Formats: sequence, C-alpha cells, structure tokens
Amino acid sequence: SASTLSPDELRALEDTSMPLKHRHALWPQWFIAPDIGDLGEADSSVAPDVADAIDRDLGRTRPQSFGPQERASLRRVLRAYAAANPSVGYCQGMNNIAATFIALGFDDATALSGCYTMLQGCCPGYHDSSLAGFRLDAQVLAALVKKVLSKETQQRLEML
Repeated sequence: SASTLSPDELRALEDTSMPLKHRHALWPQWFIAPDIGDLGEADSSVAPDVADAIDRDLGRTRPQSFGPQERASLRRVLRAYAAANPSVGYCQGMNNIAATFIALGFDDATALSGCYTMLQGCCPGYHDSSLAGFRLDAQVLAALVKKVLSKETQQRLEML
C-alpha cells in the first residue's frame, strides 16, 4: 500500500511520476481542510444567489464526461465549499478545480478537501472577490518578464 512506503520510496515517486493508485492513498493525507461536517447540511446553508451561480456552471463543467451522478457530486462539493467560506462563496473557475478531484474518483468529502487545499493552500486569493492572489502573481510575472525577456519579446507580448 502507498501509505507504507518509506520516505525514500515516496521521494522517488514525487521525483518521477506518482501512479494514480498511490495518489488516491497519499493526496488526502496532504490535503489541508477544516472538518466541514455533513456535506448535505452545508448544502442547505448556501445563499440562494450562490447556489444559483453554482447550478448555472454545472452543465458547463465537463459536459462530455460528467453524468447526473458526477454533477450531483460537484454540486455538493461546491456548495459545501461556499458554505464553509461565505465571504468567498463561489467564483467561476472553482467548478473546474473541484471537477478534477471528482473525475479522479475521489468521494465528495475528499474532493472537497482537495478543492479547499488548491483554493486556500496553493492559490490563496485567486477566487475571492478582489482576486488579490491572482493580481499579486500577475505583478510578479510582469516583473519577471521585464527582467528575463528581451525587449523585442516584451513588445510582442504587449501586442497580444
């Protein structure tokens, strides 16, 4: 089992590529998320406008591969996240992050933990009303462009 791997074996998997069967065992151990409790209860505490925004995006999320069961799971995960983070609620783009965990076969609670980890741990501020995290990273990228790329390449980028 993946949870019994030695630290050296785990590092080797991280350095190369971790097989999916090991990801399912190890990723949840690395997720950072508060205990949200019953996802069904969280679902009912979401503001109606947030619930409507989530429902509008469900049909646009992986339309070729998600059926009714996956959409119901996605709805529960997104509404539970919105209920746990009412100051953020739901922002477009969160559906694709949550959908990835559902498509990988994680249950609702684990998909919610994975989504929370990505949104709060890896990309904080990317999906809030001010987009503060995204704006900060865009400023860093702009500074790197000026430092690393030639003037000609910078001009081409500005024309896009």
